[in-house]
Amino acid sequence: ALQAEKDAELVQSIRTLENSGHADLESFEKFALNDRKLVTVIEDIEGAARAQKLEIKINSVEKPEDAESGGAQKIRIILTTSGSWASNYALLGAIESLPQRVVFESVSLGKRGNVWESNIIFSFYSFN
Repeated sequence: ALQAEKDAELVQSIRTLENSGHADLESFEKFALNDRKLVTVIEDIEGAARAQKLEIKINSVEKPEDAESGGAQKIRIILTTSGSWASNYALLGAIESLPQRVVFESVSLGKRGNVWESNIIFSFYSFN
């Protein structure tokens, strides 16, 4: 009888961990990126730019190939845009709102004629 109570208690503990761990795992999955999700992030950035009526060019996506499997990889994206000042500023907000922790390495805005142009370099970490 005592063993049955211990077994029932152990089963209940495992179920509690599974239930609470599921939410934690879902949260982690939102932050973890694989190659397919990286493409989705890039497409989301391009879509946000188009929604703001910005012309956007992704100049490079730097992902080190020598990073440890399963470890964190720093992803660096360099892009340029042109459009209105407000649209360029809104795109910065959209990038900052990505689920990953974004670090802006460089942002420059300049006006050429009636068009504002930006050069943006930012990075975030991917976990495979």
